Amino acid sequence: MAGGFSASSNVQNSKKKNSDLKYDIFGWIILAVGIVTWVGMTKYQILPFPLR
Repeated sequence: MAGGFSASSNVQNSKKKNSDLKYDIFGWIILAVGIVTWVGMTKYQILPFPLR
């Protein structure tokens, strides 16, 4: 019975590691897209005319 428990525990751990890896990758992709968007917006921002 203990062998069956450890086998199911290993399956759950591997599923959790796979899902954690997926969320890590998506997190880095979202962060990169945000940084690229932010840099693009600051690079091409049209400066307002100075008020007189």
